[in-house]
Amino acid sequence: MLKMPPPIAVTEDTPPDMLSGSMDLCVVLPNNHSVRLNVERSTPMLDLLVQVTTAHKMSPGSHYFQVYDENGLPLPYKPSTPIGKN
Repeated sequence: MLKMPPPIAVTEDTPPDMLSGSMDLCVVLPNNHSVRLNVERSTPMLDLLVQVTTAHKMSPGSHYFQVYDENGLPLPYKPSTPIGKN
């Protein structure tokens, strides 16, 4: 059995070097169209919202992200929360 070290506690104040690398995301747009993205783990949630809405000609102020865990439960976050935290 492979034992993994305990996860590092990551908060909004975690230095960016601890969130190095990228991750793949699936974002479902309001029209139910799914978009796959590869983003840096250190990217704040608000920055991702602006990037996605701008790329799809939507107003960032009229939209929000709802993030779910692996069990389908909503995860709370702040706009400054790094994507890699969730």
